[in-house]
Amino acid sequence: MGAEGERGTGGSRPLRYAVAGLGGVARTHLAALGAAPLLVPGGAPGPVEPAAAVVGAGHAAEAEALGFARVQVVEEPRGAREVAEAVRALAGRVDFLDVCLPNGLHAAAAGAALEAGLAVYCEKPLTGDLGEARALAERARAAAGRATKPFGLAYNLRFDRNLALLRAFLAEGLLGEPLHFRLRMFHGGYLDPRRPRSWKFDPELARGGALVDLGSHLLDLVGYLFGPLGEAGRVSGVRARLRTFAVSRAGGLLGSSGHRVDDWAEVALTLAGGAEGSVEVSRVADGGEGTRVEVYGSRGSARVDVEAGRLDLRLRERRLHARGTAADVAALAEEGAAAGAGGEALRWYRRVEALLPPAARSLGRMADTHLASLVFWLEASRGAGPLPESAQAAAGLEAGLAVEELLDRAWRAAGIDG
Repeated sequence: MGAEGERGTGGSRPLRYAVAGLGGVARTHLAALGAAPLLVPGGAPGPVEPAAAVVGAGHAAEAEALGFARVQVVEEPRGAREVAEAVRALAGRVDFLDVCLPNGLHAAAAGAALEAGLAVYCEKPLTGDLGEARALAERARAAAGRATKPFGLAYNLRFDRNLALLRAFLAEGLLGEPLHFRLRMFHGGYLDPRRPRSWKFDPELARGGALVDLGSHLLDLVGYLFGPLGEAGRVSGVRARLRTFAVSRAGGLLGSSGHRVDDWAEVALTLAGGAEGSVEVSRVADGGEGTRVEVYGSRGSARVDVEAGRLDLRLRERRLHARGTAADVAALAEEGAAAGAGGEALRWYRRVEALLPPAARSLGRMADTHLASLVFWLEASRGAGPLPESAQAAAGLEAGLAVEELLDRAWRAAGIDG
């Protein structure tokens, strides 16, 4: 790996990896981790040992079969106290905790991991509750005073090559001043009322519906593309609408916490520079599934179809179709050199390219980005010392907190207490 990825490996000792939760996203992470040495030899993690798993009783045998040396069973998987106690018991036994639990248990697991001195990689969103997110951030800042332990979030779209390239275009000013933008993520599986219920239907565990599940990804992308959301005044206006259409669930829209399990949401944003944009998400868009990003500027426009792996760039009357190759980066660097901007964005783009499998070895576009994100944070967790510059472009704790702030503003704009 390059100098950016070298924080010290503690000699040849493997990084002791633990996972909390063993649902679908945990399996995606584990599959990516196992495939990384074969798929991305230039960016694969150093040795990783499956040291521990914190799971419900129903997943204990599976965790053992996966080779985890220690399986910590949580008898009451809904209980934050039980989860926190199980994670604290890992102190001194593991180095890195991958939190793949329901959203409502993120704060308990991640907070206990910080107390235990572990590096943390947490599925999005940070918590789904602004009060919990702020408290967790304070615990992380306190822990940082004792040791430098990275805290990463699985906002894996930051590791999509075309979105990284779009970020570089924006940083170089190739599109001019952003005028308006549209981000959309549509899924269709929740339209069927016969769909088996899971924790994602439970407002206490899910902390919301489509807006939390899908919208958190896109709100994070707004900060990734246009500048950190946490900067004062970055988003000057928020308007929002949420709807639940599934009749069979119409009687259970609100939990005691006030979080709504919505099927569709739209958030309109005004950025500090005057750009207007929209984020639209749906879990009931049968036949319209996909993730698309459109940005329109004073000098041109760009559109990304994530699943198709396509980026269309239009600069005035010239149209360029790019897939994020080295040649594209060279052309971009040449065009943007006079402006003297965007250097960090170009370096980040190259880092993303090094972490992603080549097309012939792809696991699928979303699985590839999960792989790249997890490998990045595993390597950032080795040894001591400052994080690499590129960690600013990956989603850390402050980026996660900024998304929570924006989610809360959207809920309030829609007339829902967050």
